[in-house]
Amino acid sequence: MPVLSRHGYVTAALAGGLAFLLVLAMPGSVRSGELEDGLLRIVQDFQRHIGQVPPGQKYTVVVRFFETEENHKPAWICERIESILVNHLVERFSDKKEIEVLDRRRVQAMDAEIAFTADPSHSGASSGDWVRKFGQKKGAGFLITGTTARMTRDLEITANMIDVVSGSVVASSHVKVPLDSIDPMLFRDYPSSGYPASASSTPPPRVAPPTYAPPTTPPPTTPPPTYAPPTYAPPTYAPPTYAPQPRQSSGGDSYSGSQDIYARMNQAQLMALLREAGYSPEVVRDNVIRVQMDGLKVIFFVAENQLNLQAYAGFSGGGVSLKTINDWNKDHRFSHAYLDNENDPAVELDLDLEGGGVTKDNVMNFFSLVRLSVTTFKTKIWGE
Repeated sequence: MPVLSRHGYVTAALAGGLAFLLVLAMPGSVRSGELEDGLLRIVQDFQRHIGQVPPGQKYTVVVRFFETEENHKPAWICERIESILVNHLVERFSDKKEIEVLDRRRVQAMDAEIAFTADPSHSGASSGDWVRKFGQKKGAGFLITGTTARMTRDLEITANMIDVVSGSVVASSHVKVPLDSIDPMLFRDYPSSGYPASASSTPPPRVAPPTYAPPTTPPPTTPPPTYAPPTYAPPTYAPPTYAPQPRQSSGGDSYSGSQDIYARMNQAQLMALLREAGYSPEVVRDNVIRVQMDGLKVIFFVAENQLNLQAYAGFSGGGVSLKTINDWNKDHRFSHAYLDNENDPAVELDLDLEGGGVTKDNVMNFFSLVRLSVTTFKTKIWGE
């Protein structure tokens, strides 16, 4: 048995104290992982239903539409819950080829395909509409959705698993996760004031205002200084002359040119630029915009970090060979074509805003390139 000297005991005690302080300094999400554990219990509750897929039948599992009970809208914590559930599902069913779990990027691609079949006058689809259209597109499968509710000490998570064919709820699960075990930054857009309150948080005691006794001897009175306001003549201003550019309702090159710089771009800015270019944009959902270009539907995606844009156009009907797709990619360096899971052709174009941003002229030229690429791609694959 090793023997520690007096100095050895002191060194060991210091090391232990430092380790204890490091544990206290770690954020709640790192110390406990209780959110991940709670969501794992939900996946375990659903596992026996998902695992009962008949032999030879392929099922698709999608996690989305989580929202808060407070205002029935998504929040950062909802996106985090969806991401963790997808990771757990992938780990659980990675060895089952008949079960396909879609990640966020593949769900966005599916959104774009579903948007082309939606009513053009409808600016967004409800979860029920999405389930029905998803079932028509992919066949059998499950949608895992749910709600969050922030209580005094816990975050309550309720999840439902819906059969996309019948539209009925086949299983439900409910867990509670302590608020102090979750990163407070995940609640920065939650529909209530401040960050979540921990179990020990109490309102601060009220403090009586200090009393004030006036001085016994009044200060000497002095006459106030005289003040003469400065004279001020407002500058003359002539507003610049501006001639509005004509706008084409069906989309076209009505833009005249500008050198405005965009280091980032949000949905509202993209909508304004599309209108300025002569198009009539419609919001499909947050950061997803649909326009008509020469009679063809084109979807624009705005990245969550607002540092890039993507344009997407999909065509149904099939019958396009891989050689045609490869020939397109060989001859067109600024776009990317492929066949989706249903062997339908699609084409995408990207605009990167990183590295100093882009000018308004760059964005307008991107719109023109998208329009030219989509119409040319249609002629390439169908000869029309």
